[in-house]
Amino acid sequence: MRFSEEFEKRFTEMLGHYPTKRSVLVPTLLYAQDEIGSLTDDVIAELAQRLELTDLEVRNVISYYSLLTTKPRGKYNVQVCTNIACMLVGGEELLEHCKKKLASRIKGPRPTNVHS
Repeated sequence: MRFSEEFEKRFTEMLGHYPTKRSVLVPTLLYAQDEIGSLTDDVIAELAQRLELTDLEVRNVISYYSLLTTKPRGKYNVQVCTNIACMLVGGEELLEHCKKKLASRIKGPRPTNVHS
């Protein structure tokens, strides 16, 4: 797996700013996702090796954070909070409105790959 020179520079800089390699995982995953589009098996394996983690440890972190994904997303990723606090102020209604306006499925890109 090859990343851009910019990614490599950021990765090297981050290693010096954090106390452990594991601490670099989340920001590195975000940068990799921005560059590649999603966190593929190859990306996960490469980052796990670099950070001396297992693939499973990396996948556990990915599954915890909703901004990280192993599947391609549309150009614009629309997220609506629907936890209890957001439900109390209309989160569910906002979600329904977005789904109608964007004709979008939950957790997946539209056929045009513009919104997900």
